[in-house]
Amino acid sequence: MSLELEIRPASAEDSSRLAELLSQLGYRSDASSVRARLSAIAAHTDYATFVATTGGIVIGLVGIRTGPYYEGDDIYAQVMALVVDERQRRQGVASRLLAHAEGWLAGKGVDLVVVHSGLHREDAHAFYANAGYRLTGSRYVKRRSDGA
Repeated sequence: MSLELEIRPASAEDSSRLAELLSQLGYRSDASSVRARLSAIAAHTDYATFVATTGGIVIGLVGIRTGPYYEGDDIYAQVMALVVDERQRRQGVASRLLAHAEGWLAGKGVDLVVVHSGLHREDAHAFYANAGYRLTGSRYVKRRSDGA
C-alpha cells in the first residue's frame, strides 16, 4: 500500500518536525537551530529543501545544493540531506523525495548528482545503488578544531 504524499518546499513552520527527523539520523537538532539553518539556507538560491507530508505531517526531507565544480564545465548537484521518519521507511518516501529533487534539478539543466553517505549506513548505500547512483570513491573529513 502506497502512502498518499505531498512534496512541497520546506518552511520555517516545519522546523520542529525536521529537528526530529535529523535527530533520528544522529544529528541532534532542536527546532530553533533548524529554523536558523533553514533561514540561512533559504538565502542561497543554489539550495533547495523539500519535505514529504502525509495527512499534513512532515515525514521526510531532502535537501540539495548546486554549483560549479573543478573537474567539469557543467553545474552539479549534491544531495545534502535525505531522511524519512523511521516509522515510515521502506514505503517509497525516500525514492519519491529523491525523484522530486532530481526532477527539480533537471528543470535547471543539472545532470550530475553526488551524494555522500556514512560508512555505517549500509541500507542507504543499497538505496542509492538501487536508484542508479554508483560508488566512485571515499570521503575524508577533518575538523580543524579537533587540534590537528
